[in-house]
Amino acid sequence: KNFFKKSIEAFAQDKTVAAIKTSYTTKQETLIEKIVTKKIGEGFEPRFIRKDVFIEINGFPEIGFGEDVVFVQKLEEYCKEKNMKFLFLKDVYFSGHGVQTLKALYKQGFWYGKTSLLFLSKVRESGLQKLKRAIFVYMRSIYLLSFVLLLLALLNMLFLIAGVPFLVIFLSRIMAAIREKSPYPALQTITYFVSGFALLHGVLVFVLGLDRKAGL
Repeated sequence: KNFFKKSIEAFAQDKTVAAIKTSYTTKQETLIEKIVTKKIGEGFEPRFIRKDVFIEINGFPEIGFGEDVVFVQKLEEYCKEKNMKFLFLKDVYFSGHGVQTLKALYKQGFWYGKTSLLFLSKVRESGLQKLKRAIFVYMRSIYLLSFVLLLLALLNMLFLIAGVPFLVIFLSRIMAAIREKSPYPALQTITYFVSGFALLHGVLVFVLGLDRKAGL
């Protein structure tokens, strides 16, 4: 309600506003949606942006996954340089569906994996920040591989230490479920296997040159 009206008014009231982001709500109609998406939160990328600003920062890069991250980094740098605002309207919401099925989750993970290396080459970070970003991007795949190595520890204890990432992530999701009094964060430990494998699949397809078209 009043999504457009309040957003337009924010631009009209302050000429230094370059872009606006809003809150969001996610429709929770399937079990997968409830597990992998937040019900409510702060939108990351802008819902509205001045046309002249969009053109000046050259819009979204054609990389697929992570194009919104690179775009927002450019926007924030522009706002800092031009002394303009990237405004957050907390009481304005947009709503829609997240990933609704395991098949859609796999398709999303595959797309992320296939375009993730392009994203990491474009993201405006360096050194430790880029390393942290890479760990975040591949966290679900690290989780999957760590689990496999933990199983191998049953045969050879040398693999035991490689299972630490799996245990850390697994326990963090269990603690989140206890803290939030909801089973859904704990169930993410299962969906991480699906998206982690899909991500690895996508990376492999890109590295082998089987399909390097961004976003497909």
